[in-house]
Amino acid sequence: MLVLRRLLPFGCLVLAACEAIPEDSVFVQDRYQGHYAPDCPSWVTSPVSGRPYCSSPSKGYDTSPAYAAAKPVANDTAFDGFDAKSPEDKKALLIAQGEKVYTNNCAACHQVDGKGSGTSFPPLMADPVVNGGPVAEQIQTVLHGLSGKVINGVPYTGAMTPFSNLTDNQIAAVITYERNSWGNDGGVVEPAQVKAGR
Repeated sequence: MLVLRRLLPFGCLVLAACEAIPEDSVFVQDRYQGHYAPDCPSWVTSPVSGRPYCSSPSKGYDTSPAYAAAKPVANDTAFDGFDAKSPEDKKALLIAQGEKVYTNNCAACHQVDGKGSGTSFPPLMADPVVNGGPVAEQIQTVLHGLSGKVINGVPYTGAMTPFSNLTDNQIAAVITYERNSWGNDGGVVEPAQVKAGR
């Protein structure tokens, strides 16, 4: 086995070796396969533990494909011609699309019935903001998240994640759905209002 050691600027140690990974090394295979790509360009034996490990100091990893794959796909074709629709048709479309967004993004914490979860996640049913309160406040909450909020005298410990990755159409839809469900009567929020609030 050939092991070369050299110091990079700032004292970083670079290792390179010509060594194949032992086939019977389950520990190394599991650890390596769990964190890196299948092919290791350079296996090195640790002078401390005696175990082989992968050394690939010059290999770069691009995480953008993983983030792109995880990003929700917005089916905004449902909103084609939205501005030309009647107020009643706009509301119906927003509520129908908003229910889908709510089910996929909000129901796990706020529950399907909008009653929330104990003192972790607040109810949206009869919430003073959701039930006719300031639209701008609800838009900011969905876009930027919220934590440590006291609602109707109850402090909630759960932290709401930001949903700025959703489109203006999706956010307008889910807010309209919430403002018109579970007995709430909070009116309609249009995509243009969300766009202005970003």
